[in-house]
Amino acid sequence: MFLFKWIIWLPVLLLFILQGCWDRIEVEDRILVLGMAIDTVPDEQEEGERKYSVTIQVIEPSTLVGGVATQASKEPIWNVTTTSESVREALKQFQTRIYRIPYYEHLKVIVIGEDLAREGIEEALIPLLRHSEIRLKTKVMIAEGRGRNVLQIKPMLEPVSAIYISRLSEEARFSARFPDIDLGMLSHMFHAKSNMLIPRVRAAHREAKLAGGAIMKKGKWIGWMGEAEVAFHHWVVGEIRGGEIVVECPEGDEGHIAYEVDIAKSIIKPMVNSENISFRIKVETEGVLMENTCKNLETLDAKSIEKMEALLRDHLKQGITRTIKKVQTEYKTDIFEFAETLSKREPKVWKKVEKRWIDLFPTVPVEVDVKVLIRRVGATT
Repeated sequence: MFLFKWIIWLPVLLLFILQGCWDRIEVEDRILVLGMAIDTVPDEQEEGERKYSVTIQVIEPSTLVGGVATQASKEPIWNVTTTSESVREALKQFQTRIYRIPYYEHLKVIVIGEDLAREGIEEALIPLLRHSEIRLKTKVMIAEGRGRNVLQIKPMLEPVSAIYISRLSEEARFSARFPDIDLGMLSHMFHAKSNMLIPRVRAAHREAKLAGGAIMKKGKWIGWMGEAEVAFHHWVVGEIRGGEIVVECPEGDEGHIAYEVDIAKSIIKPMVNSENISFRIKVETEGVLMENTCKNLETLDAKSIEKMEALLRDHLKQGITRTIKKVQTEYKTDIFEFAETLSKREPKVWKKVEKRWIDLFPTVPVEVDVKVLIRRVGATT
């Protein structure tokens, strides 16, 4: 009898307990946000104040089939811009501009305008780091000029520019020509108060180019690094994920050799002698000789292989040394993790020099040691 009563009353109890999500939002009431650009509004700013221009790229999925626009009368994307004194308030204002609720969980990329980068990016990005829908893996880039212009490009093969830029970042990251930075990394750097290198993006009418990086000191832009310099930076900090090195033949010979990186690693070692601090960087790489057009170097000859390894070694050593020296003299900003390495390996020394590191870094001697091994031979000409 007792069991029979439970069987009768259980469905009634479940009606009160399982009532679904009280704050649910139907899919039809949402619109996907795939890209975001944040710029300043300099003409409307008063002294000591900052006003943001925030652009989001929203997509209408029903107009796309297999990534191709299907309705000529309806654009698949819409770039919506609003201005506000805070990024958080700007995101709220979009709900008064769009007839559906913006959904940020599919956000692919955040592009920051150059003017905002010069003034500082931390204040603008904190609301995004705290946003419950925005993933920490969202890519972040610094635009040359206005960030909004990057979202407005019309790529040839991809109707949604935010997806195009995101895929460009994923597919080109192995070239080592630009840093790979997302919101989570920036959050860590903000808390550690460390300097950073953020990828640079350039916009044209039909394409975007990811190349080089923006040097950020205390969250503010202080200069650009070229794509070759970014690659040498990656060799120092151990972030080479592949790519190819092309060097010219020895003097008196025409042509070039192309070397594809298979394995790369680096070690930064602080050298402390009394009160003198220096660093030794050891770089090792193994790879494949993909091409050799030098007339005086035989691809299958052991001595010629040694000469090609020497050419590659000199190229890397000179490039790394030149890049470090340029950053020390022109930007005086440690983006090579020297301070972090010193604090971990020599904590007592670091405590003594921590407050003076900004002044010490530009004059710290750096020794570079490179070892290159051609493990295999590919195509020959």
